[in-house]
Amino acid sequence: MEDTLKKINEAGLKLLESLTPEETYKIVLFEALALVSAESGSIFLERDGILERVFTSHDKLNRSEEHT
Repeated sequence: MEDTLKKINEAGLKLLESLTPEETYKIVLFEALALVSAESGSIFLERDGILERVFTSHDKLNRSEEHT
């Protein structure tokens, strides 16, 4: 438990820097993936009542959205 809290604290410190939204999404997602030992993930934000994917770690999803 203490190790997990240390990892969360270290991840949070990275967010104290001045970052673009895209840089913030990337840090949040990859730190979360590491904490839960996940292979991939995405961040969604609600805009006008619709969930919109703003960042993903999955290359195929990134490529497919570039063409929409």
